[in-house]
Amino acid sequence: MVPSPQLQEYGVEFHPGALLALDRRSEFEFRFCRGQAGLLLPILDNMRIEFCGYLVRNYGQDWPYKWSLPEFRDEADAVRENALACGWGHMGWLIRKIPELKPERQWLQLIDPATNVRNKLAHCRFVTQLEYEEVLKQYLSFVKSKFK
Repeated sequence: MVPSPQLQEYGVEFHPGALLALDRRSEFEFRFCRGQAGLLLPILDNMRIEFCGYLVRNYGQDWPYKWSLPEFRDEADAVRENALACGWGHMGWLIRKIPELKPERQWLQLIDPATNVRNKLAHCRFVTQLEYEEVLKQYLSFVKSKFK
């Protein structure tokens, strides 16, 4: 029998219910956050890629670096290679600071909560249902605007 990929990655683990019964709440919370990350990060990444594509169509392939490069070299190299690699943080910074991107400031309503949720997941902190619903609400607003 071949072990599941999750078993290979994390090894043998207690059932989450057992962790609570054993009063190992911090381990339970970590496991819960790991589950949220596995579920929500791919969704957020698809949203980010779609929004980057929108910016490429409106501002060209060089939009993530023509006015300012990302702070870290690996991110700067990545956006030079592929505009869809731009992260939520750099995207938000550009839209806030670059006058040419001022028409896109309405989308900070999507970018800011998406950045917050992504960062919480990346640092293994809980994301509330309200936080996630706000991202979805703003994303749906963005999607609907593309069809006007």
